[in-house]
Amino acid sequence: MPVEKIILFGSYAYGKPTKSSDIDIAVVSEKFKKMDDIKRIMFLSDYSRRIKCFVDIDPIGFTEKELEKADYFEIGGEIVEKGVVVYKAA
Repeated sequence: MPVEKIILFGSYAYGKPTKSSDIDIAVVSEKFKKMDDIKRIMFLSDYSRRIKCFVDIDPIGFTEKELEKADYFEIGGEIVEKGVVVYKAA
């Protein structure tokens, strides 16, 4: 899947993780344009379960356009305002 961006958000991005925190990431790809929310969750969950990590990884999928239109009070708005871009395609 072509990924445009990966954005870290939540407690790890904001420097406040606890023992029970997971790693919240937004995966930005045009591939999600043709998927509903359930398909996105299933698709990304399949990948995140394969990653061996000391904490759970909780991915959420967006298109670039969805993030651009996100309201501040929605999860997408929080990601745009406070998230940390950890990967951006060249």
